[in-house]
Amino acid sequence: MKVVVLASGGLDSSLLCLLLQNRGYDIKSIFINYGQLAFAREWEACQNAARYLSIDSPLCVDLSDFGAQIKSGLTTTEIDVTNPYLPNRNLLFLVVASSYAVSANISNVAIGLLSSHVFPDQTREFIKSAALALRTSLGVNINVLVPLIGLNKYDVVRLAQHYNFPIHLTYSCHMGNETPCGRCISCLEIESALYALERS
Repeated sequence: MKVVVLASGGLDSSLLCLLLQNRGYDIKSIFINYGQLAFAREWEACQNAARYLSIDSPLCVDLSDFGAQIKSGLTTTEIDVTNPYLPNRNLLFLVVASSYAVSANISNVAIGLLSSHVFPDQTREFIKSAALALRTSLGVNINVLVPLIGLNKYDVVRLAQHYNFPIHLTYSCHMGNETPCGRCISCLEIESALYALERS
C-alpha cells in the first residue's frame, strides 16, 4: 500500500516515515518549500532521512511565494522566530499532498502532527474537517493518516532512540542556521524532550 508522506527533514516526519515503512507502506515523500528560512537545511535533512530509510528521493514542491507574501517568524527575520504562526500552513500541505496522491493513484496521505498542538491546524478536529474537505473537493476517498497525533515530543524522541534512528540526520530549527537557535519552539521542544529522557 502506498502513502504520500509530508516530509520536512525534522524528527517528527522522519519518524513518521520510519513507522509507516515498518507497517508495510510504500513511502512517497513530498517536501514543500513554502518560503521558510530553514528551507536549505530542511531539504538536505529530508534527503538524508530518505537515503537512510532507503525510500525514493522526496519530491520538492516550490511554493516559496506563499511565505514571501504571508509572513511569519518561519519565513522572515523581520518577525521574531518565537512567533511562528503561518496561517493555513498545514492545510496548504495537505492540499498539495492529496493532489499529488490523486495524480499518482494513491489514496493515503500522512502528516506528522503531535498531541501537543499550538495552532488550530494541528488538532484532531482540523484533520477531520480537512479530510472531509479534501474528499469533497477531489471526489475520491482520501485517507489522512496521523499516526503520531497521540504522542508528544518526548514520545517521539524516545521512539526514535528505540528504533536507533539517527536523530542527527534531522533538522528542526526554524532559523535555518548551522547551529540551532535554542529559541524557536522547535528547538525548545527537542531540548526539553532530550533533557527529560536523560533524567528518566
